[in-house]
Amino acid sequence: MVAVIELLDEGATVPFIARYRKEITGNLDEVQIRGIQEKLEYFRELEDRRETVLASIEEQGKLTPELRARIEAALEKTELEDLYLPYKPKRRTKASIAREKGFEPLAQWILGAERRPQPLAEFAATFGDPAEACRGAPHHRGVGEREGGVPQSGARDDDGGRPRHQPGHRRRGGSGRKVPDVREL
Repeated sequence: MVAVIELLDEGATVPFIARYRKEITGNLDEVQIRGIQEKLEYFRELEDRRETVLASIEEQGKLTPELRARIEAALEKTELEDLYLPYKPKRRTKASIAREKGFEPLAQWILGAERRPQPLAEFAATFGDPAEACRGAPHHRGVGEREGGVPQSGARDDDGGRPRHQPGHRRRGGSGRKVPDVREL
């Protein structure tokens, strides 16, 4: 197997190795050599991902000797990703940025959950720049969007996650043809 890996690393193709390097490989056929090639690629990708995961967790200052041993012992990508999941940095969405800036009360005011006697512009001014506050508040969770980025209105269905109201939406079943947009008629 080491000989096959060396030949693959030198750039030899699977058919070439199977036909012309039988004495080196011990008469392995193309299927066996291709299996070695696929496993080699998988474990190299796993090793690259392992290095990335270790660097990320170490950068956060959360890498313990026990966690390092478990990550280094992982033999599957899914196992590695499961170990990394609690340490994976969260995406910075517009909603998370709005939360960080403290726009939740303004978002609740806009939604009507908290009615105040003062006008919106005056209330928004208590958050610093009123224009920025009014732009950021709608991105807060609960105003038009949930944390996952899916509209709350229920406008998505199960076929690809495209909103139903988009032009060119395909219906389930039937001929599979596009439903014409009303503007196209």
